[in-house]
Amino acid sequence: MMAAGVQLMVLGMSVVIVFLVVLVLCMKLTAVLVQRFAPAAASGPEAAGSAAGTTAAPGGGTDELHQRVAAVVAAVALHHRRQHTSTASKGEQR
Repeated sequence: MMAAGVQLMVLGMSVVIVFLVVLVLCMKLTAVLVQRFAPAAASGPEAAGSAAGTTAAPGGGTDELHQRVAAVVAAVALHHRRQHTSTASKGEQR
């Protein structure tokens, strides 16, 4: 009985390791394909701005990005609070 359990454990761990190796290989292949067929998109927005001939002070373009990220985080937090309070109030009414 113990030997069967060990065999099952080894088989299960082997399946997981094979799956993870295949996943990593697929991710690397995807990265190579993206860099090959979409070089402008893979290089990021900073490179696109410098390629257009605009020069910004260090960190100058990141302020707008930080503001956008902060706005998105605030919107997600507000949405979560509204959902949480609406489900809590429904539970209290029952």
